[in-house]
Formats: sequence, C-alpha cells, structure tokens
Amino acid sequence: MKVTILVLAGTVVLLTALRAPGVSTDNYTGYAYGERTDKLLYTEEFTDTFLDGEHVETLTDYFDPQRHKIAKRLLNFRKSMFAPDFTTEDLRSGYLEGAEMVGDKVRLFNRKDKNSKMEEETLSIPQPIVVDGGFNQFMKANWSALENGETITFHFAIPARLDYFTLRAMRVESTEKEMKVRVEPDKTLIRLLASPIVVRYSKDTHRILSYEGQSNISDEKGNNYIMRLVYPKKGP
Repeated sequence: MKVTILVLAGTVVLLTALRAPGVSTDNYTGYAYGERTDKLLYTEEFTDTFLDGEHVETLTDYFDPQRHKIAKRLLNFRKSMFAPDFTTEDLRSGYLEGAEMVGDKVRLFNRKDKNSKMEEETLSIPQPIVVDGGFNQFMKANWSALENGETITFHFAIPARLDYFTLRAMRVESTEKEMKVRVEPDKTLIRLLASPIVVRYSKDTHRILSYEGQSNISDEKGNNYIMRLVYPKKGP
C-alpha cells in the first residue's frame, strides 16, 4: 500500500511538472555613453522572462564603469504590455520611483532618497497609457503605422513628477535595415523646451539599436544623464 501511494504521489508530481508553464529567459546588454563623447557612463544588463512564450517581466541591473551596481529596475507586464507595473531604485542615493495599474487608474510614486517618505498620486490617464519600458512595446505594436509615416500619440506617465505628458512619435528616417523614430512632446510650447528622444530600430528584429536622449539613470549629483545608449548585439 505504501509503495502504491508513493508511486501515485510521484505520478502526480510528474504530471504537475509537465503542466507547469514553460519558463525561458533572454539576456542582452546596453552601453550608455556621453552625448557627444565615447566616455562610458554605465551599462544596462537585461533579463527578460517569458512564461509559455509570453513576456511577463524584465529585470535590468545598472553598473558603473568600475562594475559597481548602481541601480535596478523591475518591469511586470502581467497586467499590461504598455503600462507595466514597475519600480526603479538608485542604490547610491536611495531614490525610488514606480507605477502600478489600479483598476483603470495609475498609481505613481517616488521617494527622493532613502531618508524621505514616499510621495504618490493615483491618476486617471487617458488611453493609450504608456509607462516606462512599456514605451518600447507600444512602438512595436504601432510598427506598421510608423513605417507608413503616421504620427502616433500617447500619454506617458512620469512618476518623478506624479503626472503624465502627451507625447508623439514619428518616423524621421528609414533605410533598408533601420527605422529612426523621434519622440517628443505633443504640445508645441513644451516641444520648444524639451529635447526629443531619437530611437533607431532594426527592421529585421524590431529591436532597439540605439537610443539618444535623457536617461532614467542620474549622475552623482542627481541629474539625469543625457546620453547615447547602444546595443551592439541585440536590444529590447
């Protein structure tokens, strides 16, 4: 009887394992350089996690040129590919920011440093809502529109300001192998004050080749880098 129970128990464990979702990962690295220099500012090391082929998480670790870990970010795409729940923490200062979907609203939060209390706002943001790394998923979902020369607009959550801006994206250059996209504020007045972001995509893979603009990582003084981010093998 005991032998039979053990066999049955083993069978149940085996069947459960066979039914468990398949987990796989994908890794890649980006290198951030000064805007007009070849000085390395930091590196980004990504781990994408997939369940049965569905992209559910991205963990990013950030390292300075001496390989000290300076920041980390976790994106959770289970609720939304365009508006993932996320947190980014600067391990030097303790600065932290993030967002989470709460029903049809977005909770934004930030902490200035490790000694500060968390500040937060829960906002009703018009669709389409884009949060942090969901930007790249949104660009890929609108690939055909961009290739056709259309301008797409979206509402981008800014946890650092506990607010959101309306942005627009458009193709500004296209070759056989690459498509260059410029992202900028939709309102003319704000466009005059803010520098655009320029992203180069591979037409074969739809992955990012390079990104130029403001970083989500700050320097030692707390100012966000203006940089050029390059993915030599493959990007997000």
